[in-house]
This record gives sequence, structure tokens and C-alpha cells, in this order.
Amino acid sequence: MNYTGLSLDEAPPFSIPLRFFLSAPPFGVAAALLLAWTGPQALASRWTPAALAAVHLMTLGYLTMVMAGAALQLLPVLAGARIARTRTVSAGLHVLLCAGTALLAVGFLTTSRTTLHWALVILIAALASLILVTGGALHGAPSRPQS
Repeated sequence: MNYTGLSLDEAPPFSIPLRFFLSAPPFGVAAALLLAWTGPQALASRWTPAALAAVHLMTLGYLTMVMAGAALQLLPVLAGARIARTRTVSAGLHVLLCAGTALLAVGFLTTSRTTLHWALVILIAALASLILVTGGALHGAPSRPQS
């Protein structure tokens, strides 16, 4: 393997991706507990509130959380893409993603339009922030010649 293109000195502090990686399993456990608590009727249809909540706890709470942490960790190392104010950006992104995912699950379970509305606003802010931060970092990354 060729490690010459890696910028290990550009890696962010381990606490930055760690907060995302440690937050992911509780969302997975919450999805499992929700399905165990609601029983087989939760999966009677893909449109039941419990099924919707469980799917979004896994996709947004688990998968997206891990992907965001990995992106913030790997972009500086693999692409040399510097993320400005990494600690502040990652803390804000983490709070938005956790709060939005939790609110979305609660909104599905309670069928509260207000809760779903706020979850949508928060999740759009979280995902837009992630896209803007990573896209901006990649745009500003130094280009590397093909070898």
C-alpha cells in the first residue's frame, strides 16, 4: 500500500469523531428497544409510527452519525481538506443531528406535527451543515497530481 499521500499530521483530535461514534450505538439500541416494546404489530406495515421511528433511529441516528464522524476524521487525512473551526463545527453538528433524530422519532411515535416540523428544521440544518462543511473543505483542498 502507498501511504505517501496521507497527511496524518492533519488529523483532528480523536475527541471529534469519537463523540459521533459513541452517540451512534444508543440510537441503535433505542431502535431495538422500541421494536421490542411495540411488538410484532410495529412491523405490520412499513408506515406504522414505530416502524418509521425505528428506521430513522437507525439511518439518521446510527448510520449518519458514524458517517459524519468518519468524514470529519478522514477528510483532513486523505484529501488534505482542512475543516475550519473543527471543534465548534463538530459540536454544533453533533447536537443538531442528535436532537433532530430524537425529535423525529418522538414526532413519529406521537404523530405530533409540531414535533415533526421542528425535527425537519433541525435535521435540514444538520445535513446542510455537514454538506457545506465537507464540500467547502474539499473545494479548498490542494489538488494532487495523478501518478
